[in-house]
Amino acid sequence: MPSAQTCQSWMQAAIVRHLNLGYQPATILKIMNSLPRPLVSLLGAVLDSLSDTADESSKTMQNLSAMIGWNMTEKKGVVGMATEIYSHFENIKDAGLIKVDYDPATQSREHVEFNTCFAGLWCMGKEELLLRFEEYNAPLPYSELDWLRNLIFDLETHFQNDTIRYSRLIFGSGEAARAVLVEITTSKSFNAVGQTCQVKQAYRVIGPTEYNRAVRSRPPCCPLPLTGDHRSGQRLLVDAAADSVLTVAVLSRSAPGRAKLAPIFTYLRALLGRLKRGRPQTRRPPATTDAP
Repeated sequence: MPSAQTCQSWMQAAIVRHLNLGYQPATILKIMNSLPRPLVSLLGAVLDSLSDTADESSKTMQNLSAMIGWNMTEKKGVVGMATEIYSHFENIKDAGLIKVDYDPATQSREHVEFNTCFAGLWCMGKEELLLRFEEYNAPLPYSELDWLRNLIFDLETHFQNDTIRYSRLIFGSGEAARAVLVEITTSKSFNAVGQTCQVKQAYRVIGPTEYNRAVRSRPPCCPLPLTGDHRSGQRLLVDAAADSVLTVAVLSRSAPGRAKLAPIFTYLRALLGRLKRGRPQTRRPPATTDAP
């Protein structure tokens, strides 16, 4: 396992936003600190590249803001489906909506709200789930591998305003696990220097047929098959109980387990290559090219 010092390398905006959302941060850090060292190195290089690009962009925007007199703290709205439906937040009955405000400089959470339908995904009341989010004690609605695959999707779309993804949520574990397939629409708002101020998401439950259709027709929007999980929507639902108890730590300790992680390594390495073509240098030494 990585040393405690390695944990500090996760403290970059792309990860901090996940830690500050309201899910149990210890669960997220446990996943990340259980990764094999080659994946730790590679993920760190991707995070550094994203951070360097964001810093350079922010400095450019700061200089431009100073020249033309923009208000650097003003939020820059993003027009998109998730933005439009938030005008009647609680009235939406067919999608779970969540809106999170962040401090743009630190990415610490300032405010979170969601509708009753979002809490219904957890089979909880709105007030109960809101209390869990406020206390950073909401259960992570993914298996460990699913969360990692969705994290990689977030890294790849880090600079995109609006995204749509098709994925699986799992609530509970073992025989008590309950899974749903979802379409998640995300819209971000930024201040004048390009720092994230707000993230809005709409979760719509879909069936296996729609999930399978999305995998065929919109593959870049499907984090699981993008990173090696090619099971059908129906199979994902059937396998949820077993997947919910499969940990990254267990996978990292055996050759067959590391083989399951290999497609994630391969995809991350390709992502780093794309980032390097846009930004040639990173602060970190080159990531190892040995698969986990």
